[in-house]
Amino acid sequence: MLLAMLLSAHPGIGIVRDSRGNVYYTDLKQVWKLTPDGTKSVAVPGVHTHELWMSPGDTLYGEHLWYDAGGSNPWMHRIWRRTPDGQVADLIPARRGVREDFGDAFFVRDRSGAMYWADRGTVTAIKKRSVDGKVSVVARSRFTNVRHMTVADDGTLYLIDMYDVVIIPPGDTPRTLARGIARYGATAPLFSKEYAVMGIWSDGRGSIYAAVPSDSCVKRIDAQGSVMTLYKADARWLPVGGTAGPDGSHCILEFFDNDTVRVVRVDADGRKHVRR
Repeated sequence: MLLAMLLSAHPGIGIVRDSRGNVYYTDLKQVWKLTPDGTKSVAVPGVHTHELWMSPGDTLYGEHLWYDAGGSNPWMHRIWRRTPDGQVADLIPARRGVREDFGDAFFVRDRSGAMYWADRGTVTAIKKRSVDGKVSVVARSRFTNVRHMTVADDGTLYLIDMYDVVIIPPGDTPRTLARGIARYGATAPLFSKEYAVMGIWSDGRGSIYAAVPSDSCVKRIDAQGSVMTLYKADARWLPVGGTAGPDGSHCILEFFDNDTVRVVRVDADGRKHVRR
């Protein structure tokens, strides 16, 4: 039953870390702040955001998405940012439609602030919007189903194509780095294939990590494409996102039901600490 919730609830994958070691994560009702000593507080109240981005200057970005049944287009959203001093303000005010309708607000970004997204079709284009507003095509390919993406510090783009991890080095063509990192067998009737692999992130050292709720684990993919299990979740908890620290640790966002998420810190030596 828990895996079935993924289909209806679509949990957020947003979890990021600032330069001081504070972790921010979404539960789809607000964004929480978790300090290195484990103190938890609300950082941004009353926002429904699935993704987050933390700038190199520690400014946090997200959205608020809601349904307005009375409008011609029932979906509405706004884009907000939270500065390091805790001030929250709208960057883009409320507007009708979803972010993809406008092409100017995505949360997969590189260190310069350039945004990346998938323009899906028979041939999918991976696009980049630079900070000056210029849009370019990074790559085109007949992907199966592009899901989540991340950009490493060197500009290498990684994406989940259904169950596969694809790498796109700067100025190069896409190639599959690892195939079939999720199993989709006995649990197949319980949840949508699209949620077999969710958040993906880099450690800055050449390895990529993917939350694989279909296997209740996080998997590490090294630069040669070798896959290993970094972390196995407790019973009934499903990893959906994560972020890496400079000390080799990972903070993993886990989902339990429509109202419950938690963060698990996994140290470089494999020890884990649950933060509720």
